[in-house]
Amino acid sequence: MAENVYYHATLALNAPLILKENKKQGGINVFVQLGDKPFLLLTKRRLAAMLEENPPEGEQTLILWPRTDKEGLLGSGTQLAIYKPVGKIDREPNVLRAVGELVKIDRENGLLQIQIHQNEKQGNLRKPFKIPLVASLEVLEGLPELGSGLEVWAELKPRTGRVVITRVQTVLLPPKRVTDAEPTDKQQVGQN
Repeated sequence: MAENVYYHATLALNAPLILKENKKQGGINVFVQLGDKPFLLLTKRRLAAMLEENPPEGEQTLILWPRTDKEGLLGSGTQLAIYKPVGKIDREPNVLRAVGELVKIDRENGLLQIQIHQNEKQGNLRKPFKIPLVASLEVLEGLPELGSGLEVWAELKPRTGRVVITRVQTVLLPPKRVTDAEPTDKQQVGQN
């Protein structure tokens, strides 16, 4: 197993941020231009306040915590994690990188779905989530069995919002955090 493998899903973009006043709730809404329309990003209050106080100018490298809908389109729930001027973050733009558990293969619709779990000892993820991604038949035919670990690279198509897999690699799954919803073997013993 490659060292430092952990559950994650991040998407890098190079784009200017668009800030608009949120008249209903106060503060600002943060958008990024995808294709010919602005796309709303979720932001933590502290980050939104920093953006409102000191709006960045020009194109930024954005690191997003992406969510996709059931068709593999970038969806609501995508959150802005980090932004820096272009060149300050070493990431290829429009590329999603993820490590997760393969939970569904849909050859008919050209999709696969991975589940991103909470890492055992670190991270802010409150609960696991599934992320459907568009895949070619060649990628789908070469996948391991369900439950396997995958490292995925996918390209965001800005005009359509589709997230299309370009490469996959099987990995050993890292340990995941045990939560109340997932009892340990010790907790299961004696519960009949």
